[in-house]
Amino acid sequence: MASHEHAQALYDEVADRHDGSVDAFKARLIERAREVRQGITKATRSEAADALEYSSPEERDEAAHVLEHAAEDLNQAFRGSSLTLKKLDDDVAGEAQLGTDVIRIDPKKITGGDGVVDSEKAKDILVHEQEHTRQSAQADAETVTISAETYDARAIREMAAISRQKRIDFLSDEYRGFARVTMDEQDRALVRAGQFHDLEIRKNGGVPAAA
Repeated sequence: MASHEHAQALYDEVADRHDGSVDAFKARLIERAREVRQGITKATRSEAADALEYSSPEERDEAAHVLEHAAEDLNQAFRGSSLTLKKLDDDVAGEAQLGTDVIRIDPKKITGGDGVVDSEKAKDILVHEQEHTRQSAQADAETVTISAETYDARAIREMAAISRQKRIDFLSDEYRGFARVTMDEQDRALVRAGQFHDLEIRKNGGVPAAA
């Protein structure tokens, strides 16, 4: 197993057990890096730790460096946010409670790229969930019809959140379908206020869909 794969396995172990702040997660990654670099593998018996026990000092040092870099990437992506990192359902990367500051992101869903953590993906997931926290749980309509296609309230809120992202390549087919409906800042403001009737009129060129 290459050093990067060692580090990925150790990161996943931390992610599987974590339910708390970004700072606490980063601290655990740095602690694991120190243990790896010093050859302390018996502190946590696992497949990754067992493999590292028979690795060279150079391989252990490289794995430790990758873990430390992952902690730096987390800091870059989530600096200033009070979100919680915790394992979520298989098909959920992040979740937020509408109209609150509660955000949860699955640390295993932000991996990829050249390192363990894909910081650009992490930023997009965060900005998506931040948009949800600005949205009202109440709306003046249950559906919105845009260009003869009718969407429920959940879809409309997701479209607004997806429109804040720079990338959509990691989204599910359903969410990439939502991304086909573009929204600008004025559209997002109407979604945040729950003014779905006005949104429908605006998205249909100033004419109610029923007309």
